[in-house]
Formats: sequence, C-alpha cells, structure tokens
Amino acid sequence: MATDWTPALWSDTFAELEEDELEHGDSWTLNFRFSWTETLTVAERKKGWKIYCHRAQGGFRCSKCFQCWASDEAEVLFRYRLQSLACRGTIIMKPNCQTCSHCRGDSNWPGFSLEEVQKALHHLFNVIKNNCYGSVQ
Repeated sequence: MATDWTPALWSDTFAELEEDELEHGDSWTLNFRFSWTETLTVAERKKGWKIYCHRAQGGFRCSKCFQCWASDEAEVLFRYRLQSLACRGTIIMKPNCQTCSHCRGDSNWPGFSLEEVQKALHHLFNVIKNNCYGSVQ
C-alpha cells in the first residue's frame, strides 16, 4: 500500500485516461487545491460547479511518529464543471487528511496505488458523463 501523497500519479493517470473516457470533444484539466471545503456556495453552483466525493483504499504515514496505516475511508474530493461554450472542463482535486491515532500528530495526506487512482478516476468520469453530458454508463 502506497503511503506517500503523489500528485504526479494522479496527473499522469488522468492524462492517460481523460481522452478515451471523456470523448465529447471538450478539453478537461486536473488541478490540485488543498484549502477548500466540501460545500459549494450559491455563486459556485450558479457557475456550474459540482462536487463528487470518492472513498478509496489509501495508505498513510505519520510525519511525526512514522506510524503507517491503511484506510478504506481515504477520501478524495473533486470539484468539477464544464464550460460548454469554451469546450473545456475543470476538475479540482483535494485529498482529505487523516490524523495518526497513535500519537495524534499532524494531519497526513493519503497515498494511493495506481489501481485505486484508476478506479477513482473512472468513477469520476462516469459522474461527469452523467452530470455534464447526460449519458449514463
């Protein structure tokens, strides 16, 4: 189980899957932002933003005591919207931290295996296809 947060794994996997999975002629980008909440404002909803929360199997390593643990409740939040007139979509991703139960030290970012990243992105793409393009997979 991977225990290190690796943004490049997400970016690279997204780049490999996006064109085949979201084949509607729009260009989608994946960005990371770590400071937003799971709640959309009225203004954000009016601009077309939606949220998808994915729970996956992730690994954690405490930065204080170096304890490692696995969790089936590692959350990854995605905000996404399609700007139809511009033919582009934006996805903003934020992994949720967990605190070490051993030392109650700092919050720690999850690490994910390639398989978990692929599964999360496939689920996200299906949500986007349904909510942005009206196609159910």
